[in-house]
This record gives sequence, structure tokens and C-alpha cells, in this order.
Amino acid sequence: MGFDGILIDDGTDNVLINNTHCIANTRGGLSWTGGIGLTATHCHFNESGKGTYNPTLSNPGTGLDIEPDIPDVCSSGLFIDCHFNNNNGPAISNNQYGVDYTDDMKFNDCEMYSNREIGLFCTGRRFIFDHCDIYARVVWSSVCTTKTDGMVYRNCSFEDKPYNNTEYWPPNLHLIDIPGNYNVQTPMKYTLFDYCDFRVNDDDREMFRIYSLGPGLVPSGDYTTFNHCEFVYDNDGNTTNYGNNIKSSILSGVLFTGNNKIVNNNINPTSKHEWSMNSIEIEGSVDPCAPFKFEVEGNVMLSQIAWYPNMLLLGRHGGSNDAADI
Repeated sequence: MGFDGILIDDGTDNVLINNTHCIANTRGGLSWTGGIGLTATHCHFNESGKGTYNPTLSNPGTGLDIEPDIPDVCSSGLFIDCHFNNNNGPAISNNQYGVDYTDDMKFNDCEMYSNREIGLFCTGRRFIFDHCDIYARVVWSSVCTTKTDGMVYRNCSFEDKPYNNTEYWPPNLHLIDIPGNYNVQTPMKYTLFDYCDFRVNDDDREMFRIYSLGPGLVPSGDYTTFNHCEFVYDNDGNTTNYGNNIKSSILSGVLFTGNNKIVNNNINPTSKHEWSMNSIEIEGSVDPCAPFKFEVEGNVMLSQIAWYPNMLLLGRHGGSNDAADI
């Protein structure tokens, strides 16, 4: 087994790491297995698991691994202007087994690059990403039962951008993948994308695979929410043709609030993108003189999936009937 650049072990509280570079370590750049209060500023946790040694020694090979040694907890983490780039494993990993022992993590002005199938894997409670550049595939979300414990991305940019224009993503994988109750028995509701932008560049890549719904009806307050977001396609590929094994975006249990816009900038006739949707609510504005807009530009198809419950609700705001412009 390899070692970490820095290991914060159980019972180590109120730690400050400043202007530190942990590069090409065997197991991970920074591993946190227990403690309350960790602040890292202006740090780099890059290239883990990519040294001259045998890469099989590097599991998980992460930039940051938050993995509490239960019953120890990892709580109150703050990461400011930190970089988690080009690691052999995820940029940041916090798996579902430590959910009850992981909470209150904030990432401000951070950068994540990963070309792995699992690029950003965080399931703890009250994770907030603010003004972050996330060039890593987001897989899963907070495992929680109340909205206040949900995952928040605020003013973040998501893109399948290659690291140094050399480390490209695997083909055909969605930018965001939150399986919810679809193929894992773990609720992942309440994720909020607030004033975020999403962009795909690689041919045939789609935006989303989101399942906020479990069995039966779920109120829209439990849905994954996009508030004032923009979704941009700069890529080629036809995701409406199921015969070529390319999957469309799938959104089940999603709430759109504020102004949202889907744009396909690629004018080639071969660039066709589809959002297959189920149980969608597009919320209206409380101000009738300033209605919210849901705009679609370019070759984009919106379709409804015939799953139960099959619902597309337009214009409702709470108990009102305010309209949204489509």
C-alpha cells in the first residue's frame, strides 16, 4: 500500500494547510479520516497515483479523500483556491459508507480536473461548491433525507475540458450522473445547481443522467433543482438515435426555477441533442411583469418519457398559476 501526501487522522482538529503542493503521491494528495475543522488555502493536490511506481499501489489515487474511520467524523472543512487535478482516481472522493459521519464541507474558488469515469464523488451532507471550475464528471450527490442537508453548487462551471489539452474524458459518459433510486437503493434528492453553466465539447456526449425519483410520487421540493442555469452544446453527435448506443440526457424529477437556457451552438445537421424527461416542473415567476424564461436554441429536442408518474408542469409557483415563457 502507498502513502498520502498529507494524512489528517482521527482526533486531529482545527488544522490549517496553506500554500502547500502535494504532487504525485502514491495513495492520495490529502486524506482526511477524522477530525473537526480543516482549512486548506491555495493548495495543489495533483497527479496522485501517477508517479513512477506501480499504479496498483495508489488506490484510491485521489486529490482529496474524505473517508472517516467510523465512528470518527469528518466535519467543517473549508477549501479555498485549491486544485485537485489529473489524479489517477477522483478529484475528490467521499463515498456513501461515511455519509452519517461527514458534513459541512465548503469549496470556494477551487478547480477540479479529472478524466476518470468517476471524477467528483461526494455523498456527505451540506457540501457547498461556490465559484468552482469543475472539469470532472460528477457522480452521485448528497445522501440525505432533508433539503437543508442537500448538495449545493453555486456559480460553478461544469465542462468536459481536457487537462492541459491532453487528458481527455472517456467517450459517451454524461457530464452529470445522479442515479438516485434508479439503480442504487440510496435517495439522492435536493441537489441544487444555482446560477451554474454546463458545457459539453466531445462528440456524442450528453449533459445529464438524473433520477431524483424513487417509487411513487415525490413532491417537486425534493427534486434536483436548476436555478438560472445555462446549458451549452458545442459538440457533434446525434443522441436522438437509440440505434447507435448513444444515450440522450435523462432527467426524472427535476425542477427549473428562474431563467434557464439550452443552446446548441453546433450548426452541423449531424448535431442533434435530446432531453428525455419525466416529472418535470418549470416554475413561474411571482412577478407577472417579469416572467421567467425557459429558452431552447439550436437543434435540441425535448421529449417526455412514458414512466409513472409522467408529468410536465408549467408555470406554477407554489400555489399560484404564474406563467413561465417557453
